[in-house]
This record gives sequence, C-alpha cells and structure tokens, in this order.
Amino acid sequence: MVRDAVRLFSRLTLACPICAAPKGAQTTVGVRAGALVLIVVTLAVLGTLAAFAMRLWGAEQSQP
Repeated sequence: MVRDAVRLFSRLTLACPICAAPKGAQTTVGVRAGALVLIVVTLAVLGTLAAFAMRLWGAEQSQP
C-alpha cells in the first residue's frame, strides 16, 4: 500500500527512484547491499572504539 502511494506521488514529491523501483530491480539490490556494508563497517568501527575504551578504563582501574 505504501509502495503504491510512493509510486503515485513520486513525480510530485520528487521521491528517490529507489523507493519507487519495481521489486527485484538491480538498483534496489545494490542499494540494499550498500546499506548492509555501511552498517557492518559502522559496527566494526564502533566495536573497535568500545573495546579501546574498555581497555583504557580497565587499565585506569588497575592502577593505584
């Protein structure tokens, strides 16, 4: 239902072509894969930052 509304109003609202693309289109598959890669990279960077912060916090707690 929402997809139909986006298709209907895409010319008026200038919605991105990805939202109005037919299901299974190569562009849609590529955008989803790109979003997944960005999520994985973000989680890797934040995980590394959190591990570094925990290591610093642990080193600070062990010092008298």
